[in-house]
Amino acid sequence: MAELRILTSADLYELMLQGEEIQVLDVRTPEEFAAGRIDGSVLVPYDQVATWPEELDPAIPTAVICKAGVRAVHAAAVLDRLTDGELYVIAQGGVGDWPRLGGELTAG
Repeated sequence: MAELRILTSADLYELMLQGEEIQVLDVRTPEEFAAGRIDGSVLVPYDQVATWPEELDPAIPTAVICKAGVRAVHAAAVLDRLTDGELYVIAQGGVGDWPRLGGELTAG
């Protein structure tokens, strides 16, 4: 089981500003992801999370994020059983907060 930490989107933004190496798993729908995503994030819709995503290194801390936290919690519960690594679940806030926090979203 992973070391699971509950964070807000603001917490994640601050960790990334501080230079922490964190990979981001976005569990929203493909349409939501295309409308705006955190640069470098990987998409796996929450209802398709059944194995550890190939694009992510289980040795690097991973943040699971969605729009508001609910889907991230569900996906993190699955991922928690699949890794011994560090896992952050963004349970409050989400991708939509990124511009307000000072970050940019990539579309397309």
